[in-house]
Amino acid sequence: MAAGYVIVVVFGVVAIVAHWGFGASGSVALVAGVVAAAPIVVAFAGDRITGIKAFSVEISLAQVTVPVRVDLTQAVMAIAETGPSGSPELLATLRDAIRAQARLLRLNLHNDDYWWSTRVYLVAALAEDYTKVEQLIFVRGQEERLWVGMIDPATARERLAEAFPEYERNYRDVRNMAAAAGDVNTPLDKDAEITNILMNWPSKFGWNEAQLKQIVTGDLVRHWLDPALDTEALPHGPLTPLLRYQVNLRPRRYTALTADGRLLAVVDKCELATRTTDELLRRQFA
Repeated sequence: MAAGYVIVVVFGVVAIVAHWGFGASGSVALVAGVVAAAPIVVAFAGDRITGIKAFSVEISLAQVTVPVRVDLTQAVMAIAETGPSGSPELLATLRDAIRAQARLLRLNLHNDDYWWSTRVYLVAALAEDYTKVEQLIFVRGQEERLWVGMIDPATARERLAEAFPEYERNYRDVRNMAAAAGDVNTPLDKDAEITNILMNWPSKFGWNEAQLKQIVTGDLVRHWLDPALDTEALPHGPLTPLLRYQVNLRPRRYTALTADGRLLAVVDKCELATRTTDELLRRQFA
């Protein structure tokens, strides 16, 4: 009840000030009142709102959110640090992760002191060649998962190859070696190729990868991958008509939603459009 009074008071005060203090028209004053009161409404009720009816279609945020379940950080960097002597379990973890039917892969830069440049390139190349991954998601801050940006694997590989031409040459060499490890009648399957690439990658740096790499920071990711890196994010919250409009207005398929800089969700614009259309047609012809 008290919340309702607060909302009414804020709406009324702002509308009156806009109309009498600044000479705004009645309609403009009403809009100003609504804009001022809206954040209070969300503050009181936002945690209980999961979807909103827009154009007579109710869609929840969860329905159009793409899960980011796969994080390659630990597996990749553990193998990077232990080299070919890395345990079979680690190799299996990376092999399974890189071939998972996920659309998004997360790379956590930790505190800008963890990932190697050689390994970021390797993930981009493997993701392009062996998976259906559509976006690499860069975050930092370990559990905080502070938003850095996202980019498709092919473009990430291309941009990193421009910055580090030797990485592309080395990768082509180890991939050719992996392909040659089989024979004409029994070529290696993709699992074996990936394992072979991982095992031979350090050799292309003279077994001195740790000395030749660069530690990857959020600033370096932006420097290497801009302008292709998508760093824009929208505020996380209920799937309001405004958020739907903002998502659809963006030229990219995926949109990051953040709160206080933390990545909370990634929305698929195509899924949003499909669900909206399906629901409208269902209601029309049901």
